Amino acid sequence: MATPAAKPNGAPETNGDRPAARKFKASDLPLPSATRGAIESLAHSFKKEGAYDSIRKQVWDKFAASDYEAQVTKAILEVAEKEVERNPQQLLTLDRRKAAALIDGALERSGVYHKAEDVIGKLIDVDGIEERIREIRRADIGEEAASAEMTRGAKTDDEYAADTEARRAERERIREELKQKEAAIEEEKRRIAKEEQRKEEREREEAELKRQAERDERRRKRELEREEREKQRDKEREERHKERERRDRDRDRERDRDRERDRDRPRDRSQSRSRSKDKEATSAKLKEKLSKEDNDRLEQEALADLLRESTSVRRDELEEWKLEEVKKREKEAKAYLAAQKDARAKGLPVPGVDDRPGGMVDRADMLASMAVSLCETAGIIVDGHLNHELDLSDQLHGCYWSLYLMEKMHNCGRAGLQFPTSNKPRYQFRFAQDTPRPLNGPDNSGPQGNYISVLTPGTHPQCPDHGIMAYAAKVADIWASTVRFCLGRSESDNLPPWAPGSTFVKITSLLVDFETSIPPQHRFHFARFADRSTPELQQHASYWGLFLFKQFAYHTIFCLLNHPVLVSVRLKRASVAAPYSVIQGCTEQLRVHSDWIVHFIDMLSERDISVANAFLGYSALIMASACLPQAQCIEHEPTQRLRNKFNKCFEFAQGLSKQWPVLVNMVRPRS
Repeated sequence: MATPAAKPNGAPETNGDRPAARKFKASDLPLPSATRGAIESLAHSFKKEGAYDSIRKQVWDKFAASDYEAQVTKAILEVAEKEVERNPQQLLTLDRRKAAALIDGALERSGVYHKAEDVIGKLIDVDGIEERIREIRRADIGEEAASAEMTRGAKTDDEYAADTEARRAERERIREELKQKEAAIEEEKRRIAKEEQRKEEREREEAELKRQAERDERRRKRELEREEREKQRDKEREERHKERERRDRDRDRERDRDRERDRDRPRDRSQSRSRSKDKEATSAKLKEKLSKEDNDRLEQEALADLLRESTSVRRDELEEWKLEEVKKREKEAKAYLAAQKDARAKGLPVPGVDDRPGGMVDRADMLASMAVSLCETAGIIVDGHLNHELDLSDQLHGCYWSLYLMEKMHNCGRAGLQFPTSNKPRYQFRFAQDTPRPLNGPDNSGPQGNYISVLTPGTHPQCPDHGIMAYAAKVADIWASTVRFCLGRSESDNLPPWAPGSTFVKITSLLVDFETSIPPQHRFHFARFADRSTPELQQHASYWGLFLFKQFAYHTIFCLLNHPVLVSVRLKRASVAAPYSVIQGCTEQLRVHSDWIVHFIDMLSERDISVANAFLGYSALIMASACLPQAQCIEHEPTQRLRNKFNKCFEFAQGLSKQWPVLVNMVRPRS
């Protein structure tokens, strides 16, 4: 067994308090290229002088003279013997070179080489080598430069640490300054960005204010133009009324003059007088005696006398010829209306009124026409106006208007009701006392969002108030004309809708005239239906029922005129292609007025008001049928809105069908 070799004398201790510092080579250090070149030049000069060979020879002689060589050799042999004993098969069977490499690795791991290197390092005269290299350096660069390099290189670790810390602190200071400068720059950039943003916002606000001012100016101009048009329309209407009155007055004057001439012709004819001579002489004398003012005054007086005489003559003729017939018809009409009133009070069916829901349409139309004709013959209606000289109660008037509306809505009527041109109280329609209390300010709610009316009750053109029944009857008359137009019962229906003489244009003109003739208190924005409570609506149910009927009928007429199916049929009948502007206008009119109908349906649903008028459900179904073709298109937002309209109208009509069997077949799905 080999024993461990003893440590050589003077061998360095490896188990000290701290490990030996690592020795770096010049190639391991991050030196500048100039320093690295200077080191390589010194090494080359030192080697060129033969100093390396001399040092190697001295070290080897010292190593051979001491017992260090024997100790190293002994340690190598001990390690080799241990390896052979531990793994003899591998080391003895392999090639000698491979076995030597394995033993060499074992020596490296055992530390024999490190100990030998330490011993040889102590034998080298490092101070002598350093002195020799410094002499070479002084010879190359001079004494002063070499001394400065020596001073820099002679620093201790503490000095190097202090110097490093100082440089680190300086770098940190510079870094902090750069950070502060960058932060200041970023702050300045943010400030500039905020200034630019505020400037852009101010510019946008100024531009928006400018656009708003321009819009207000355009709106003001439009309103002024509309007011001018309204004034011009009122002026033209007044001129038309005056012209009509003048023509009637001239016609009556001519008729009375002819009558007087016929009456006085036998008396004036005389063979002894010359007609032309007397006429010329009389005219010449009158011209000499009378001035222009006297002539005008005499003409006015003569005209007034003729009018009074013609009125008295007509009254006398009526009293003489038709007094008995009128009284007879008046009694029959009163009896019929009273019978209707009693039947309603007792819950019995009324002929003509209750026949239509029961399916007897022809009988209902015939009886309604006969009843209205009876009332007109009895003198309840004279020259298209309601005759208030007859002593009829409000209930009888209500029965008459029910018959009138039924004839117009279901039988398309005959002649229309005319509005009186005077504001005299005797022309006022009944049921004016049922008008609800007025509310301050217009109602700006509507299906278009913030709809703001520029006309307030104080600035709206003043129109005579004939009562809500008058306007309901008038819109019923326009409805009858619209239904006849849709059924195609006139030759002018074959014209395109945009033709001046077409029925479409005439009905549109009637609607516009009707809208301009309604006073403010009966308009939606001033009646303020949305702000009324449910008890107040029920208290004035007769007024609000006619108000809703007027609104639904007015907007439904527009839906009928612009119905896609009916427009297509009229265009096909006229054999013309529809311009894009006409189609777009019809679509826009249909959208606006269908929005209004849905708006009224929503208001009724929110207040949970029970509606008993079948015509409202019929109007909702007409609007639903107009929205149906477009509601079946592809999925997109406008189509979804149309489907919502269709569903609301259909559900509204379904609710009314529970009270009116006539609506059941309309809402029943087709198989």
